Amino acid sequence: AGDDIAGGINNTALVLVTIIPLAFYLIRAQVGQLWRSFGILYVTLAIFAIAVTFSRMSLIVLALVLGAQYWETLRGPSGRGWLIPLTAVILVAALTVIPQSEISERLLSRVQTIVPYLQSSLSENDAGVLSSRGYHARIGLAIFRDHPILGAGYNNYGYLFRDDYQFRVSGSERIYGSPRSPHGSYVGFLANLGSLGLALWLGVIGMALRNLAIARSILARKEASRESLLVQAVTYGLLLQVAYGL
Repeated sequence: AGDDIAGGINNTALVLVTIIPLAFYLIRAQVGQLWRSFGILYVTLAIFAIAVTFSRMSLIVLALVLGAQYWETLRGPSGRGWLIPLTAVILVAALTVIPQSEISERLLSRVQTIVPYLQSSLSENDAGVLSSRGYHARIGLAIFRDHPILGAGYNNYGYLFRDDYQFRVSGSERIYGSPRSPHGSYVGFLANLGSLGLALWLGVIGMALRNLAIARSILARKEASRESLLVQAVTYGLLLQVAYGL
C-alpha cells in the first residue's frame, strides 16, 4: 500500500506522518468545529494508512509524533476536549477493522522485527549480513568515498548500486535487480552530490530552522494564537524531515 502514491512506500508514509502536526493544529486552533472534525478524521485515517504501508521507521516515528501532539494539546489552552472523541474513534476503528483482517498478523510481525532491524542496521549479524537500510547506507558511503566532492551525479546511486557496488560491498545475502533508493536523504546527498551537495542541503535546513526560530520568538507573547500554533506545527513537520533523512 502506498507504493505508487508519493515516490514509494516509505515516502508515502513520510508524507502522511508529516501532515499529522498540521491536523492537530486544526484540532487545537480556534478554526471551527468543521475544521476540527477534519483534523480528527485525518489523524484517524492516517494512522491506518501508515500502518498498511508496513514502513517500520514510520511506525516508530508515528508513535513519537502522536505522543508529542497529545502532550502539546493537553498542556495547551484549547483542543483538550477533542482528544476524547479522537481517541475513541481511533480505538473503535482499531478494534473493529484490524482484528478482522490479515493486516493484524502482518502488522504485528512487522512491529516485532523493529528492534532486530535497528540492531542489524548498525552492525552485521553472525552471518555478516546487515539490514537492507544498513546495507544501502554502507553502499552510499562507499560511493561517497569514491566521489567525495561532487558525488557520482544526480540520481546515480540506484544504478550504481544495482550494476556495480552490490558486487563489491559485503553485507547483503541477496542480489538486487532494480535501481535502489538510498533509504535516507543524507546518504543520498553524499553519494549523488558529495560533500558539496550535503552542505547545500544542510544550509537549506538550517535557514528554515532559523526562520522558524525567528517566527517563534516574534510570537512568544501570543503562545496560544493561531499563528503560534501553526508555526509550531510547521516546526514539527520540518524536524520530521530532518529526522527522516537518517
